[in-house]
Amino acid sequence: MLFVREIVETYPQLRDVVMPKLLQTFPTIQASRVSRVALWLLGEYCVSAEQVAAAFTMLKECLGELPFVGGGGEGDTASTPVVAKAEGRPVVLADGSYATQTALEDSSASADPGAPKLRTMLVGGDFFLATVVATTLTKLALRSRQHVAPAVANQVTAHVMLLLTGMLQLGKAGSTQQSMDADSQERITTFLHLLSNSGAEVQHVCLSQCREAFSAMLTERQASARVRVPRTCTHVCIHACAPRVHAL
Repeated sequence: MLFVREIVETYPQLRDVVMPKLLQTFPTIQASRVSRVALWLLGEYCVSAEQVAAAFTMLKECLGELPFVGGGGEGDTASTPVVAKAEGRPVVLADGSYATQTALEDSSASADPGAPKLRTMLVGGDFFLATVVATTLTKLALRSRQHVAPAVANQVTAHVMLLLTGMLQLGKAGSTQQSMDADSQERITTFLHLLSNSGAEVQHVCLSQCREAFSAMLTERQASARVRVPRTCTHVCIHACAPRVHAL
């Protein structure tokens, strides 16, 4: 996928072929690392009105309905009961009596086998992936302002902000080992602030400077590769042309 990212940037004529395929295959991606690169590609190279709309619709389907965890309201609490399971041996309490250790299992927190792959990874505690999702959704929301009426763009932005807020709530609802780290929380919160104040400068930074930095990095890498190749060729030629000296 990293190779695809370089190809798409180096050969713009291939984007019209690669991006529709990526939109089609993204829901089947199961690896977090591959998903992060694919999300970056969607945020950077879905630029037309049709591509932005298709990417946004596809990501909404992959994220599923809010909230990401149950218990958001009275109806959710009633429909997702907490089940107590007895585990381990009886333990002796301080007063000398016996008790059985129990573990409370919330059915709403269990992974749904039929849930989309992206949602499953987020609910499983992959908050680094959540920051990349937030980045891509923010770019799509900002880019939609170039194609649709302000009222429609505001609706898209509002929906993205709801999704980002849901990710923050998911991070707070996790266990101690699964709670969202401070860096991921700060990044998602920053995107919320950017969406609420999405001026021309914000759009330039998010939609232009990121790709310009990547393009500059690729150009520098390719220039370094071109410098190293002649040296390698010269080294090989010298050894190939040198006379062989055999021991007498």
